[in-house]
Amino acid sequence: MFARSASGRPAPLRILPVLAAALAMTGCAASKDYPSLGLRPAERVSGTMTPVAAETATPAPPASVDASLAGRLSALVDSARAGDRSFATLRADAERAVAAGAGGDEFGRAHLNAQVALSQMQVGRSETMAALATLDTLYATARDAQPVADTPDLQAIGAARSEVEEIVRRQDAALDSLAGRLKG
Repeated sequence: MFARSASGRPAPLRILPVLAAALAMTGCAASKDYPSLGLRPAERVSGTMTPVAAETATPAPPASVDASLAGRLSALVDSARAGDRSFATLRADAERAVAAGAGGDEFGRAHLNAQVALSQMQVGRSETMAALATLDTLYATARDAQPVADTPDLQAIGAARSEVEEIVRRQDAALDSLAGRLKG
C-alpha cells in the first residue's frame, strides 16, 4: 500500500506528491461550465453571392498519334497475333498429347510427351510475351514523359497493350486448363 524505504518501513512522504496531483485534477472536473459547441458569430455564413456564368470552352481538336509510334504499335500487335497463331498450332498438338497422357503413369511415355508439349506451348508464346513486354516499356516511358495527361500516344499504347494482354490471358487459360487436365 505505501512505498517502502530501504529499511522496509512505509514511506508515506513519497506518495504525498501523487496524492496532491490527483486531488488537483479532481478540482478541474468539478466545473460544469463547458464551452458551447454551437456556431460562433464569426462562423456564420452571411452575405449574398451572384453566380458567374460558366465559360464555354471550345474543345481542342483531337491530337493525332505519332506516325512512327503508330507503325511500331501495329507491328507489335501483328507480332503478338502471329505468336498466337503459332501458339494455337502448338495447342492442338498439346491437347492430343494431354488427352493421351492424362490419368496415366506419371513417368510413362505418354505423360512425359504431354509435359514436353506443354513446355513447347510455353516457348511458343514467347513472341506474344515479347510484344507485351515492349508495349509495357513503351507505356512506362510515355507515362514518365506525361505523368498526368492522357495523350493520344498513351491511349494508342494502352489500346495495343489491352489487345495483347487479352491474347496473353487466353494463352494463360489454355495452359492452365491443359496442365490441370494432365495432373488429373
